[in-house]
Amino acid sequence: MDFALYNPVKVHFKAGSLVRKVRDLVGRRPCVLIHYRKFQHSDKAAELRDALGDRLLFVGPGVKSNPDIVDLRQQYASFWEKIGDHRPVIVAVGGGSVMDTAKVLRHAWNDARGDFSRVMDVLEQRRPPEADLELPLIAVPTTAGTGSDVSPYATVWDKEGCRKFSFFGRKNWATHAVIDPELTYGLPKEVTISTGLDAVSHALESIWNRNAQPTTELLAVAAARTILDVLPRLAENLADRELRAQMSLASMWAGLAISQTATALAHSISYKFTLTQGLPHGIACSFSLPVVMRIALGRDPECDAVLKRVFGDELQSAPEHLDAFLRGLGVATDFGSYGISKEEGRRMIENAMSGERGKNFIGQI
Repeated sequence: MDFALYNPVKVHFKAGSLVRKVRDLVGRRPCVLIHYRKFQHSDKAAELRDALGDRLLFVGPGVKSNPDIVDLRQQYASFWEKIGDHRPVIVAVGGGSVMDTAKVLRHAWNDARGDFSRVMDVLEQRRPPEADLELPLIAVPTTAGTGSDVSPYATVWDKEGCRKFSFFGRKNWATHAVIDPELTYGLPKEVTISTGLDAVSHALESIWNRNAQPTTELLAVAAARTILDVLPRLAENLADRELRAQMSLASMWAGLAISQTATALAHSISYKFTLTQGLPHGIACSFSLPVVMRIALGRDPECDAVLKRVFGDELQSAPEHLDAFLRGLGVATDFGSYGISKEEGRRMIENAMSGERGKNFIGQI
């Protein structure tokens, strides 16, 4: 075995801990709150604003799903103009889109503060940001699925140019992750399922992955087994707080796994569906999992052994079990259901193999 492990995010996991923990972590420093739009009018948001008091410089704009460069360009310039001479802590409360937006906003260059062209240069050259300023970030997930709170990745979309960018690097980790399962209470069924499927995709994609190693395998197996058991039950009983807590924990495990491996083929396939059809990310990256698993089986004995820890010894029937799991949650698993013929689907898989994430798939050269 030869592997390295690095994850500097300090994780705080406790139901009902949001306000007290964020207040304590901010201390006496100035801070900025970034959130999703609906959170602004919630009781939790009001409690958090009251607890932060005069330390709160301003509340950032409500973030839309799937941050696009058009919106980010305007938000970035406005954010750094408002900050002035302060070096605040960013508190990002929301799903993956909110935390990804915060990861982009936190970086700036002394000679071009607020100039989004520097961010675009990093995105287009697919290199880690080497900015002069990296503001502290407290990431607070309100869904159980994103993994952005404990990983160094942020996704940025160029919908007009039909492109997906990854903003990543060793300086892109959150400083702290505050995981409070209470923030997932009340999530509608569709969001609960979609974000949960994002997490199970993270778990499985980190197993059939060139970068897999013993620690990620332990995390991924625990996450996948938990989600395969819990998510169908939670979908039928959305008010079950224990199931919510288990999903938050499994999401964290899966996020920690991909923080080391990144994702693989199913995610590479997903991006076009999100860009061209607006398919929610969790659905887009999970519907192809049975197909991808069939491709993965037999490629590597160690990978197969890890998958047996999730699905049991009858591994050849595992894709059918995974297919039934997804269909039971209302997710179609054939390309035809998304307007793609079998031949087009085959070509998409081949093209995805050479994509940024597809190259991580097990057995790739």
